[in-house]
Formats: sequence, C-alpha cells, structure tokens
Amino acid sequence: MKMTKGQIYRCQNRDCGSEIQVTKSSIEAHLNPRCCCGALMKRPYTRPTFRILNAGDVHDFADPKFSLHPPGRN
Repeated sequence: MKMTKGQIYRCQNRDCGSEIQVTKSSIEAHLNPRCCCGALMKRPYTRPTFRILNAGDVHDFADPKFSLHPPGRN
C-alpha cells in the first residue's frame, strides 16, 4: 500500500496504540507499516461522505463516447 503525505496510521495492538503521520510520500510499498512493537499499523476507518452532484459533475450519457456498446452495434 502506497503511503501518502498526511495519512495517519494506528497500531493494531491495543496495549500499544501508537500513531504515526506520514511526512513524505512513499514511492512504492507492498505492506502496511509495522509499529515499533511489531504489530501492523492501519489507517483508521473514515465514514463515507455523500456530496451533491453539480451539473458539471454529471456526464452526458447520450454522448457516444460514454456508450456501453461499440459504434455500429446496438
């Protein structure tokens, strides 16, 4: 998992509970970071938020470039 600047990771060990904040984005990563106690660290859960779509956010699905079928086939 690539770590991005500003993300917060928490230790999964309840006895430890350490947190880190990423200060420099990683180039690549394959696993979550590990805490100094040896447990995996994960990003805390964030509840999804809903937003209202504006006219500019919605694509014109009548436009052929957004069609689900290739040109010439219905």
